[in-house]
Amino acid sequence: MLPGFFVVGAQKCGTTSLHSYLKAHPDIYLPRQKETKFFIDNDRYVKGLEFYSQEWFSEWRGEKAIGEVDPDYMYIDCALERMAESLDLDSTRFIFIFREPVARAFSAYLMAYRRGLEKLSFEKALQAEDHRLQTDYITKLHMSYRDRGFYYRQVKRFLRYIDRERMLFLLTEDLNDRRDEVLAECFRFIGVPTDVELDLGGRLHTATVPKSVGLARAIQSRGIHKSVLKLLLPVPGLRSRLRRGITAWNQTDRIPITLDEGVRARLKAVYQPENEKLGELIGHDLSHWNT
Repeated sequence: MLPGFFVVGAQKCGTTSLHSYLKAHPDIYLPRQKETKFFIDNDRYVKGLEFYSQEWFSEWRGEKAIGEVDPDYMYIDCALERMAESLDLDSTRFIFIFREPVARAFSAYLMAYRRGLEKLSFEKALQAEDHRLQTDYITKLHMSYRDRGFYYRQVKRFLRYIDRERMLFLLTEDLNDRRDEVLAECFRFIGVPTDVELDLGGRLHTATVPKSVGLARAIQSRGIHKSVLKLLLPVPGLRSRLRRGITAWNQTDRIPITLDEGVRARLKAVYQPENEKLGELIGHDLSHWNT
């Protein structure tokens, strides 16, 4: 079995919450693992659609709608090209969700900082971004703070392959403020009943940063400490649990990093033309994003 719909992004706009909510519907099947990366990871993609189906969709038990959620599919160019090569896009639906792009960029920066991947200040990281995006694929995945916020140009790429009526556009603010209405819109779009009672729970994410940036970077980096740990704990699962436990202990929601108002204003100005074109394209008034 293969997906009939995708939630393709954008990153840090509520795709994790949307994955959880959609998965709660009894007629929707989503892989247990959010973000398979199949269409952007070369090593996975070359294994073919049979591998994709067996690896992530073999637990399907007859649910009416099958989907996948991966925000990198919207941003990384090869994902759409590979989907067009491998899937019947005329029978595939795509859900997009957008957040005010300055807030999204800063949230993505905090995520990279929390993971120990980012050493620069937000302002310095923005200055370095154009150069960084030319270096390697992994850097583009994790440090494309400003670039991912140009939503209009990303949607326009999809429109070259997909009819507008097979695309649903959501706003993060609406998912937060009118969750049930937005989910009913998603269910109608996907083609499953809307009159179901779901256990959706509360907020799934709380923003955090490391108590110790050095410890966070040590967890991510390669070094002799990793070799020693392998000797002491030869079972990979134990090492993974230890790493997750230390990472969780090292997080705090007391975030000392704030977004400089000058940086905010400059980014707002950069995004304004793109926001206006996106709003016109998707039929939403996004003027409040520019203030």
